[in-house]
Amino acid sequence: MVDFKENLYLRRGAEGRAHIPPMPLWTGIVRVAQLVLDVLILILCAYASSVFGGGYFVGFGLGYYIFIWTLLFLAYVVLVPLFLPKFYLYWIQLILEIKTVIFWLATFALLADEAAAWNGLQALENIPNYNENGTVTSYTDLWPGANEAIGATKAAAGLGAFAWLSFCITLGFFSVAVYKHREAKGPTTYNSSVDDAEKGPTVAQPVELREVPIAA
Repeated sequence: MVDFKENLYLRRGAEGRAHIPPMPLWTGIVRVAQLVLDVLILILCAYASSVFGGGYFVGFGLGYYIFIWTLLFLAYVVLVPLFLPKFYLYWIQLILEIKTVIFWLATFALLADEAAAWNGLQALENIPNYNENGTVTSYTDLWPGANEAIGATKAAAGLGAFAWLSFCITLGFFSVAVYKHREAKGPTTYNSSVDDAEKGPTVAQPVELREVPIAA
């Protein structure tokens, strides 16, 4: 039976990982979900952008940026502790966690705002064609695929909100893990045994003085 409270990083062994704050195994599943959401949002933004054109929505550009940022972020917080622990610092991860939450908040908020703006114009996109009696017989679609593109933008905004919430959760748990690690006086760097901040002052060793003969 899988223990989801097990330390994720100890799956690769404990050697050289004393400086890494422990995170439960279930956070690894959350990281996979974050990656999936990141890819889905990229696909939705790419589709909507192909219809509208990237110049119309700043949110699409931010969607591309957050995709690349999230890939690099996940590589550092998951792959580096597992395979390259000597390059890991938990202070760097904490900074990246905070920035990632801010970036995702901006991304889904901007996509939601732009989707709402285009949704208001959705009814004006089709021009009605009237017959001699003033009855609408058909519609001329000025922007083919706009309805689907607006729907894709809405979906990207919705998924972005879930992604942002998931990053808030992992940030919270990681912050607690760092706090407990500091309270336990855990090391900060690879293979260090004592936190640099907790080391006491260096005590000079006594020097043995030897008698030196004095010339007459």
